[in-house]
Amino acid sequence: LPPFTRMIVSYPLCWLFPNLHHQNVAMRTVYLDKALDRCLEETVKLDKEISTVEIVTFGAGFDTRSLRYLNTNKGFRFLHFHEFDLSHVVQSKNCMFQRLIERRKSQNIQLPKLYSCDLNHERQITSALNQVKGDIHSRPSKGERTIIFVFEAVAMYLNPGATERLLELCNQFIHNNGIKRSYLCFADRFPSTNAGLTDLIEEEKEKQLCQVFLNRHKFQLLDFLPKPGRARQMGLAVFQATA
Repeated sequence: LPPFTRMIVSYPLCWLFPNLHHQNVAMRTVYLDKALDRCLEETVKLDKEISTVEIVTFGAGFDTRSLRYLNTNKGFRFLHFHEFDLSHVVQSKNCMFQRLIERRKSQNIQLPKLYSCDLNHERQITSALNQVKGDIHSRPSKGERTIIFVFEAVAMYLNPGATERLLELCNQFIHNNGIKRSYLCFADRFPSTNAGLTDLIEEEKEKQLCQVFLNRHKFQLLDFLPKPGRARQMGLAVFQATA
């Protein structure tokens, strides 16, 4: 981040931010990291060959998860990140990456691929996914390919019907590219899945609504955990081709 921005989010000014906001972001981060780790562990166990894992994050913003996984021992050689967001966000994040490279010239920093895309527009999503397809097929894989889609506080801001269409395009991408395993990791709020629910007491009901929504798009819920805040639904699902 720019020096002024880093100063604002650092100690002691960071204490001026609402504690609940900090905790919400922290809960999302920890949960999604654990969900991704679970997907990677299962992929390694199931594939005797060297697996190639593609992680596609919708509405990635300034999230740095990809940097952590690609440049620490969390990552491994055949892990690739693809991040979708609005063009001005992508431009700003590219600037952030450039500053990072300049500060760490002695290190071989691995970066995700960024794609400019408005998730409310099907043509833009299709175009970006075609770019992902081109990148994937430019890299031969010895083992099976796994793809992990990540939704973090993005579906709840999309126009009506946009989330459903986005998941349909994910399904098409899986089928058209011979992906053998696919997962969906999320910390978000899907349409019509918590109508009338005001607290966490009705966790089981919300879980059932979320499962029904995901089943319509061929994803089977493996784990679900609600939390306070707008992006209250955290979970992990696996793609079921016959669902």
